[in-house]
Amino acid sequence: YMHGRVIGGKCPENDVEAVKWLKLVAENDNWLKLAQENDNELAQIIGFAQISLARMYAECRGVKGKLPETCVKVANLLRQAIDNG
Repeated sequence: YMHGRVIGGKCPENDVEAVKWLKLVAENDNWLKLAQENDNELAQIIGFAQISLARMYAECRGVKGKLPETCVKVANLLRQAIDNG
């Protein structure tokens, strides 16, 4: 949704929908715990989602919020992505 592409084809770009799906991956506590314990591939996927979500927040795409809140969210997501490798 971020770039108008999905597996197997194209879709309309939709920033709100992109944020929804990125949050599902980037902020799932169960997946984060599993990735930190023993799954490097999952950790990389989660890290990619966290970085992509941070980018959406930084560019104010598909999100609502005030600038200080957005900056904190971006910093936290990038920190989590670094922790996930």
